[in-house]
Amino acid sequence: MSKAAVSNQPKTINKFWRFNPANAATNTPAELLLYGDISSFSWWGDEVTPKKFNEELAALGDVSEITVRINSGGGDVFAATAIFTRLKDHSATITVIIDGWAASAASIIAMAGDVIKIPAAGCLMIHDPALTLWGRFEADDFVKFKNELEVVKNCIVNAYAMKTGKPKEELAALMAAETWLTGEEAVEAGFCDEVLFADSEAVAVVADVSRYKNPPINFFRQPEAPPAKGNTASNSTNKPNKEEGVKNRMEIKTVEELRAAYPALAAEIESTAAAAERKRIQAIENIALGGYEDLVNKAKFETPLAANDLAVQILAEQKRLGGEHLKNTAKDVEESGVNDVNAASHTGGPEDKENVFDAAIDSVLPAADKGGRS
Repeated sequence: MSKAAVSNQPKTINKFWRFNPANAATNTPAELLLYGDISSFSWWGDEVTPKKFNEELAALGDVSEITVRINSGGGDVFAATAIFTRLKDHSATITVIIDGWAASAASIIAMAGDVIKIPAAGCLMIHDPALTLWGRFEADDFVKFKNELEVVKNCIVNAYAMKTGKPKEELAALMAAETWLTGEEAVEAGFCDEVLFADSEAVAVVADVSRYKNPPINFFRQPEAPPAKGNTASNSTNKPNKEEGVKNRMEIKTVEELRAAYPALAAEIESTAAAAERKRIQAIENIALGGYEDLVNKAKFETPLAANDLAVQILAEQKRLGGEHLKNTAKDVEESGVNDVNAASHTGGPEDKENVFDAAIDSVLPAADKGGRS
């Protein structure tokens, strides 16, 4: 295929959103769906993606209301901030509905809502921003990264503070702790305005949480098992009472039990975990340096580490080895005795009884020849 033919092909845009126009017939407002990761790969330095988003937003026309539905674990903080800004700047009333969860960068977009609704079974999570790094870096680079992350965090805190009215110091502490909030807790904390389906039992969102450091312990909560068909032991309405419901609740405590009860879910979890592990190993391979095989192998298999954590270990080891080299060099010099060697004086000291040159001549000439010296 020629270069001209290639250039004429339509450019593929990897969107993480979908706009649905308003429907006057059903009185349905315009809708923006944000499901899945927020631009995991195509926002930074890419004018096409933000441009396309703005075009689609403008194409909705002069609408009076936009419903934003979110079910996302987050992603690119700059993409999320751009969406937040565009929605806040829009003349329409923005209603945000967190269908499942709004975690990390997705929670920033949620703050754009004039009204934010979350079901009792929903979840909102806030945490500190993080970097994923590949390549070789010096110590000064990590200081720079730290400063950049602090700036990004302050920007996110501002978005949360605008909605909640909480002090920025308090919000910063909640982010540092990686705070997970149920629907009711999110409303109580001021991040959301209304709990949907308040009578529903809170259930966890099924998703990959391997990237987070503090996911809820009860992330997988199972619904009550339905009564067996043809069961005549229950009351006349064939509905289990509260005690029977507790007995019928399925308690999964092992991986084997999860596989047996929910094979598809278990397979999905294992596949996601395997993909994450392959990505971690590849990132380590990309930064591995010769001479540090022990650290690399340990980070891969014995005490699993992320690539950026391994990079810090390698820097520390380089510093340690450099210090040992200087110490060993000083020790070798000391043991060689070179510091004890003194240069001989060509005249001798004042305590010498004769000139050192005369002593040298006396050592090589016979005593009979000494008389002829002047």
